[in-house]
Amino acid sequence: MTKSLHISRIDIEFADADGAPVEENFRFHNVGDFSVRKMTEQSSFLSGLNAEKQFADRMEKSLRSNKVLQRVLENPETRGAFVNAISAILDDLKNNEKSNPTNE
Repeated sequence: MTKSLHISRIDIEFADADGAPVEENFRFHNVGDFSVRKMTEQSSFLSGLNAEKQFADRMEKSLRSNKVLQRVLENPETRGAFVNAISAILDDLKNNEKSNPTNE
């Protein structure tokens, strides 16, 4: 009995955070290629999402173990000041992004 290897190619369209289409092409040689790890290896879009998720997971872990931050957030007055500071930083980043659109 002879086994033949059939390679399948599939084009998939994802949507990025802005809703813009992102086209990816996947090749499947065997059942193992359907694993999350193998599909992520084939896709720059999925690799980017995975990197963002890993960064967010590390950041969350770091923030949850930050005792100083926990004390700041326990006090309503310092929590408000912290939220205002973060909001100001976000506004600055958004304004900087609008004035320098090539910094992507």
